[in-house]
Amino acid sequence: MRAKPVNGNVMVKNEIPDIVDTTLFLGFSLHAKLRWNSHIRRLAERLSSAAHAVKRMRRLTDEAPRDQLISVLFIVS
Repeated sequence: MRAKPVNGNVMVKNEIPDIVDTTLFLGFSLHAKLRWNSHIRRLAERLSSAAHAVKRMRRLTDEAPRDQLISVLFIVS
């Protein structure tokens, strides 16, 4: 059984919100067709950025302070 589209206006704080294809909700990128592409792309960018920061820290610091910095990095991100 297919769901029928509903013609009606949704009001949020006395305004009709814009219809979008993708939105960010609780840290997840949600697509109108429930696809994961935008979420995976955003996650890959963040992980790449974190990996680059870890590589730079590894070259610049000694082992003990480096481990502490890496722990802080993953708590913050």
